[in-house]
This record gives sequence, C-alpha cells and structure tokens, in this order.
Amino acid sequence: VLKYWFDIDLIKKSQDELKTITNIIDSLLHFAESLKITDLKYINLENFLKNYISTINLKWKKIYIHNKEFNYLIKTDEALFLRVIKNLLENALKYTFSQEVNIFIKNNQLVIENEIEKTMSTYEINEIYFKFYSNSKNKWSYWIWIPLIKEILKVLWYWFEIYSNNNKFYAVIN
Repeated sequence: VLKYWFDIDLIKKSQDELKTITNIIDSLLHFAESLKITDLKYINLENFLKNYISTINLKWKKIYIHNKEFNYLIKTDEALFLRVIKNLLENALKYTFSQEVNIFIKNNQLVIENEIEKTMSTYEINEIYFKFYSNSKNKWSYWIWIPLIKEILKVLWYWFEIYSNNNKFYAVIN
C-alpha cells in the first residue's frame, strides 16, 4: 500500500471512483424512497412525454415523437414512470451520435431510438443489463441504470428490452 501512497494518478482515479459510488448510492436511496406504488392511474402517453420534454434543456439536440396511436393511455405510477423516461431520454440524448432522439409510440410499445457510432454486439447489449457496465471507448456508461429501469418497469407490469441495429440503440417498453 505504501508504494502507491504518492501516486497522484491513482489517487485521482480513486477519488473519481468514490464520487461515482457516492452518486450511485444517493440515486439508489432516492429511488428507494419512490417505491411507494399507491397511485396507479391512466395517463396519455404522448402528453406525458411532451410535458417532460418541455422541461429539458435540449441545447442543439432534438427529440421527435412519432405517434401512431393517438390518445394511447397507459396505467402506471406517474412518478416512477417519469424516472424511467427521464433516465432513458437523458442517456439517449447524452450518447446520440446524430444529436437527435426519436420516440415511437406504436403497437402498444414505446420505443426510444438514438443513433450511435457503431452497432453494439449482442455481448455488449447483454453486458449493459449487468450493474456497473461501462465502456468508455464507445462512450457507453449506463452503469446501474438499465438494471434499475428494468426492475421499475417489472414492478409496474411492463416488459423492457434494449437492442442495437444499424448504428442505432433502442430501448423498448411494452
């Protein structure tokens, strides 16, 4: 241990990792507080998305909603579902290669699509489902969020899938 004591790079890396762990713990505590599923109600999915999108500072990025099912209502806990949408859209915006994100509402599904540098392999997609996944080379750092999103949606009785095809990343809620 003493031989690493004055390694500035190691100390900086350790401090960065500690900040990351602290942020994850804070997020998990905040998430645990929100798991009081008492208020399931019907919401108009398109209006819900538009309301949330209007609160985001998009800068030069764009979000497009392509709705094939007008007045599509879903029964959900609004606060928990908002956490899911917020995280999926923030990550899609953060990692989009084309500066835009597409949302499709069709066939009883919500699909969030963003362009990425290269199609992710099945192995990489499977890795994202595990906690703390990070691939800085491809700028993917979903960390613990995808497993949490999947669990939240399971509690809300929804199915969740991610996949990649033709340099695009998809998150699907059904």
